[in-house]
This record gives sequence, structure tokens and C-alpha cells, in this order.
Amino acid sequence: MSHHESAAKGVDARLADRLLFFSDAVFAIVLTLLVFDIKLPPRSEGAVLAPDLLSAVGMIGPRLGTFLVSFLLVGGWWLIHTRVTRRLAQFDGLTAICNFIFLLFITLMPFASSAFSGAVAPAVGLEIYWGVNLFASLTLTLLFVVSSRGRGRLLSTPMQRGEWGFRFAQCLVPGIAFAAGVWGAANEQYMVAQFCWVLIFPLMAATRIFFRPPNEKPAAPPPPQPA
Repeated sequence: MSHHESAAKGVDARLADRLLFFSDAVFAIVLTLLVFDIKLPPRSEGAVLAPDLLSAVGMIGPRLGTFLVSFLLVGGWWLIHTRVTRRLAQFDGLTAICNFIFLLFITLMPFASSAFSGAVAPAVGLEIYWGVNLFASLTLTLLFVVSSRGRGRLLSTPMQRGEWGFRFAQCLVPGIAFAAGVWGAANEQYMVAQFCWVLIFPLMAATRIFFRPPNEKPAAPPPPQPA
């Protein structure tokens, strides 16, 4: 088995692998840090204690819900990031910089999650939370555009126009939904702010209508011609 996991070969293989391994490590650390915001209320004299497990879970329900949402979002960003970088065949300094900028907003997710779960005023918390995810979407889109520039010269295989549009939309569509969340929080439209993430599903479905999704399975070899 080859020592590298990316599509890079030759002298660029180790550098490309370090870029991807570093990114995976950041995602793993962020997912772990999210759980530290789940804390039971302090036990003090005269405090009302939960009589059973369900009551205890109910006391931390908002924080637990925020943790689950954030865990799924960070996991979703990781999945899209793997799609963006899976065919990276050459290490590129500009691509590495864009990757670092994207990871900056991923590392802000524990802070945004804390704000979302009630550390600040609800409207401010929603603006922070969806704002961080909005910039994650924009910077991941930038990473995709930079890494696929020059007709895909940095990629292991060329990318057709339909696939490029599909990948571009995959990166950008979540940002459209999160921008609606920021707008809703800023304009006291809390229903929009709280459920803006629902927009992601119809928007993602629309990308499959307007763009040709890539064929993940390799094409079957042509049948042998008779002699």
C-alpha cells in the first residue's frame, strides 16, 4: 500500500498528505471540544435537584441540542471538505492558505456553539452561530475555486463543467441558508433564524437538477471486440 492517502504522487505527496492529515486533526479536535459546553447546573444549597435521569437531561436540553446540531454541522463540513480535496494531486501554497482560512472558522465552532446555547442574548447568539457557519461556507467555496483553478491542473483528473458547478454549489448552498439565519436574527425574524438550516435540503436537491452530479463509480471498460 502506498504511504500516502491523497491523490498526490512524487515529491508533492508528503506535503499534500500533511495538509489533509492536519485538516482531519483540526476537525477531530473541534468535535471533541464541542462536548465541553455540556455541563450540569452547579449543585448548591437550596438548589432544585433533578429527581431522575429524564429531569436531569431536561435541565441541559438546550445545550445538548446545540451540541448535536454543531456536531452534525462540523461533520457535514468535514464531508464536503473531503469532496473538495479528494483529488488534490499537487501541493499548492495558495490552496494551503485557503485551507487554513477555512479551518479558522471551523475552530470557532465551539465558541459559536456556546453563544448559541445561551451565553449571550438569543439574537446575538444566533448571529454569531450562523455567521461563523456562513464564513465557513464562503471560505470552503474559495478553497474549492482555488484548488480547481487552471482547468484542474492541481487535480488528479480533470473536472468537467457540470461537475465543477455541482461541487461549487455544494460548498456555497449552506452559506445561503446561513445568511438567511443571520438576516433573521438581525431583523428579529426568529423563526427564520432558528430554522434556516432547513433551507439546505431543498437547495441541495436543486443543485442536482441544475448541475450534473459527478459519477462516483468508474466507467466500465468497453467489451472486447470480436476478432
